[in-house]
Amino acid sequence: MLILNKKRIIIFLLLIILGGVICYSNIFSHQFLWDDEFLIEKNQFIRSFDHLPQVFSSPSGAGAGRSDNFYRPLQILNYTGLYALAGATPWIFLLNNLFLHIFSGILIFFLIRKIFKKDFLAFLVSFFWIIHPVHTEVVTYMSGTADPLSTLLGLGSFYFYLIFREKKQFCFLIFALVSFLLALLAKETIIILPGLILFYEIIFNQNPKKISNYAPLIWFFNIALAYFCLRLSFLNFGGTLNLYATSNIYTENILVRFFTFLASLLMYYSFFFYPVNLHMERKFSVFSNWQSPWVLSSFLILVGFIILGFWAQRKNKKYISFGLGWFFLAFIPLSGIIIPINSFLLEHWLYFTSIGLFLCLAGLINALWEKIAKIRKGLLIVLLLIGILLMNGTRQRNKVWENPLTFYHDILQYHEGTARIHNNLGMAYADQNDLNKAEEHYLKAVALGDQYPQTHYNLAQLYLEKEEEEKAIIHLEKSLVINPRFFFSYYLLSQIYQEEGEIKKAQEYLQKAEAIEYY
Repeated sequence: MLILNKKRIIIFLLLIILGGVICYSNIFSHQFLWDDEFLIEKNQFIRSFDHLPQVFSSPSGAGAGRSDNFYRPLQILNYTGLYALAGATPWIFLLNNLFLHIFSGILIFFLIRKIFKKDFLAFLVSFFWIIHPVHTEVVTYMSGTADPLSTLLGLGSFYFYLIFREKKQFCFLIFALVSFLLALLAKETIIILPGLILFYEIIFNQNPKKISNYAPLIWFFNIALAYFCLRLSFLNFGGTLNLYATSNIYTENILVRFFTFLASLLMYYSFFFYPVNLHMERKFSVFSNWQSPWVLSSFLILVGFIILGFWAQRKNKKYISFGLGWFFLAFIPLSGIIIPINSFLLEHWLYFTSIGLFLCLAGLINALWEKIAKIRKGLLIVLLLIGILLMNGTRQRNKVWENPLTFYHDILQYHEGTARIHNNLGMAYADQNDLNKAEEHYLKAVALGDQYPQTHYNLAQLYLEKEEEEKAIIHLEKSLVINPRFFFSYYLLSQIYQEEGEIKKAQEYLQKAEAIEYY
């Protein structure tokens, strides 16, 4: 029996790996796009391990002269290692994301298997999570590494904790805590992990009222608290965890943030159950009252899920209660309710959270499989068809990410675009030497939202190619008004004045650039 179990596990693991490889085998000719520009292509910090002190003391975009309030040093360290291996070549970054994605899927398998002692259940959760099209935004997007990296480490932490609870060996608790700390350094939102483990203890503990059962969790919460305090103080690069530059109805009203989150849940359900029309940079409205049909219907669904969770717990269908709890708990840092977040709706926010929904559905399928033997053949055919549809959807979605032109024009099918989209589309046309198209999109970006120094820097480069130095200087100066620490503009101004023979001005700008870059 033990040999049969091992063979079954090996088959399941091979199918999980094969599913990931089939889904993402068509991504390795893709080009850099979107945030790849500043996180990889122009990130000076990943060029050498000598920049490690800056990596661990600066925001994520600092290596490209950007000031933001994201702190993900492990992601940048990961890129540094990849750059040392193969330079700024896209395939190595894509292979890295796929590797992290597949290993996260394998960890999901072992985690669910350890909790529920059911191999087929663990396989269903992991396999369908691996192949679902909504995750292309994480895997196929080279700058999406923070999600699979933090998920892998967070799942590893949870798994080590379960081994600790089983074997009572303190070393596994140490492994769990270290893994959690590393996960925090990969992405902030994994801070919810202690709450998720606490929820596990409440759901599965034979004596949930015994306080001593929760003692090991104090270490997890202490790490989370220490990290949160550091992000509020020494690692608070924007002066606030609020990601908005100015106050507005969303940042100032917690009820507005709650209503907006409720409305967004309807979209997340649709991404999960009907993953079509997926795209980046969605436009999603703020919802200011509960009377909106979106808010009201989402609230009723939420109440229904809560009732379902309590019923499932009473009926010992813990895959439902734990799965629903996982989904909603994991969404807390992404909801914007406590801290206003930078977007209302992003597909990649389902990466870690959706594990809970996959558990609920897989649990229902597994229950049917175990109780009604006569339907197994039909059920396998249905699962196979769903798997083929999902894998095809993932492969088709990957094609959108092939290059900047296909990517940005895909977004523009859904709305007029944002400043970022038009700036990046302008860069794509500039790379193809279509300067007129590039200028058109740069100017559209400025008209939509003049908040990015990169757009003016890009216009300056374009005008230099057209030999219009005066226009170039104007835009470089505008870029420095938006961000006085954008050292690329100082370098370019130094170069312009050097060529014009104004040596003093050239040296002045060069000194400013070097002072900022090496700070």
